[in-house]
Amino acid sequence: MARKAFVVNEAIREKVRHLAGIGVRQDDIAKIIGCAPKTLRKRCREDLDCGVAEANALVSGYLFAKCQPTSRTGPLPTLRTGPPGLK
Repeated sequence: MARKAFVVNEAIREKVRHLAGIGVRQDDIAKIIGCAPKTLRKRCREDLDCGVAEANALVSGYLFAKCQPTSRTGPLPTLRTGPPGLK
């Protein structure tokens, strides 16, 4: 007997995007939402990519704001090399 198709709804997409954004590995995200890693990559590719891109944009925006002349701290090395764990 064939398996039931894994149905992806908006709640799952949001959860995948959030988990990908905070740097959780794809294998672990698949376990959390209850599917195989291959299924996750097939059905939620855009959400995986967008989650990481959105997280990088938030971190870069924060670092850019900290590098302004009014800021006393300047995290330029992190901005140059990229946020750790989000590559």
